[in-house]
Amino acid sequence: MNPVIVAVLLQAAQSWSPAQQEIIEQIKRCNDAWVASIEQKRFEVYDAVCPATEQAVFWYTARDAPVAYKGSTGLWAGLLSQNRTVSWRDLEPVSVQVDGDVAYIYYAVTWTVEPQSGPKGDNRSRRLTVFHKRNGRWHMSGGSIAAVPK
Repeated sequence: MNPVIVAVLLQAAQSWSPAQQEIIEQIKRCNDAWVASIEQKRFEVYDAVCPATEQAVFWYTARDAPVAYKGSTGLWAGLLSQNRTVSWRDLEPVSVQVDGDVAYIYYAVTWTVEPQSGPKGDNRSRRLTVFHKRNGRWHMSGGSIAAVPK
């Protein structure tokens, strides 16, 4: 069976606890803030909604190793310089675990990216994001992003 169909069926059958739903909603807020920050060319728009820990790292699995997030001078700045606009849709949570002040979410999502040069395109990916709760707020501490083959 097609993996996308399986994920949709699992999501439809899944009942999320309030703690799990909080993480799903946080990812949605993070995605919305990412879109707004790219549009406004202001990292603070994203960081206000989706802060990261100082040691946060993300692994784009096509690369050899995880890279440090580095706030406004790291991954965000690189993607800002490459992309004119971004949007997202079809977020499908697959697994969400919350254990006290640590949570992770495995999910699939489609990002539509309009690069500085070239045509707009859809990028489906499977992702893991890890959060750590500090002073009542969820902070990203790492994750991985893997492209879904077309």
